[in-house]
Amino acid sequence: MAIKHLEGYVRFGDISRDRLGKQAQYGSRYINGGEGYPALGKGLRLVNDDPSDYHGWYIHNDDVEESVLRYLAIGGRVAS
Repeated sequence: MAIKHLEGYVRFGDISRDRLGKQAQYGSRYINGGEGYPALGKGLRLVNDDPSDYHGWYIHNDDVEESVLRYLAIGGRVAS
């Protein structure tokens, strides 16, 4: 799959940095959960050829706001 060419998807790392105020390696922990982090990505259109590579996550444009709302719902703070 050529993720970089998927129409309507943006790099999750950009959203993590710009909207959540977290580097990609920290924001991506909330996608699938684990290590004490909640899994906030269920039902969102997220893709990655290699889920172990936190820089490789892409999220559909239409799911960005929902991902931010889920983060806020667990007490996260967004970047100002």
